[in-house]
Amino acid sequence: MTLLDAAKKKLGEDGVANLEGGDFSITLAGAAMGYPIAAQFGFEDVSALKKEADDMAKKLGATALNWHRAEQSNTAK
Repeated sequence: MTLLDAAKKKLGEDGVANLEGGDFSITLAGAAMGYPIAAQFGFEDVSALKKEADDMAKKLGATALNWHRAEQSNTAK
């Protein structure tokens, strides 16, 4: 499991993703409003980062393969 997968799993656990504003006491009104938004942002951010990393890995693999083919073609036989 990658670190991004682990972070996504952790954000989806009980008491993180399903924590609602009403779970906070009245004295923490700011946290009651901000936490659900921040948790959702983190969840979406992890998904975006994973997609970006996967895309970058694919492009890097294609670049390495093209470089290898070019090196093979440039070798005198």
